[in-house]
Amino acid sequence: MSREQANLAVIHANTEAYILYLKLTSFPDQEHKFTGSGEAAFVALAMPYNKKHPSGGKAL
Repeated sequence: MSREQANLAVIHANTEAYILYLKLTSFPDQEHKFTGSGEAAFVALAMPYNKKHPSGGKAL
């Protein structure tokens, strides 16, 4: 926060981000070991941007 800026992001119900957030926080797959709701929110909100990447959202 060296620039003293912050952004507020919202995860709306019944969206792809919400479904992913709910899965990661409440019903995670065995291979997903998240530390908390903040990390899950970050992943869920980043997913649409990751899909635009040339890798198609797949791990490199």
